[in-house]
Amino acid sequence: MLLRVCAYTFINQIIKRDIKKMISFGPIPSRRLGKSLGINNIPGRKICSYSCIYCQVGNTKEYRTICEPFFEPDVIFAEVKAHLKKLNERDKPDYLTFVANGE
Repeated sequence: MLLRVCAYTFINQIIKRDIKKMISFGPIPSRRLGKSLGINNIPGRKICSYSCIYCQVGNTKEYRTICEPFFEPDVIFAEVKAHLKKLNERDKPDYLTFVANGE
């Protein structure tokens, strides 16, 4: 049990650090999905309309309820495609998961 908690905490620290820097990150080990490549479609700091205490990205400092685009879909696609090309066969993810800096 302690090992699970430590692994979960470590993974969340990686997500918090990496998610703010890039569109795609990982692959990250997932208990449910195996290996998951994270895709962040909101650049920069967290933007959200909620402030959930369990959010892996942290506290909300900028609240928004207006829907707006951040990255063009072509940019996200190109970034994820390039990331997948860099991975060797054993590191290929089982799933692609959208984990944005907000909701």
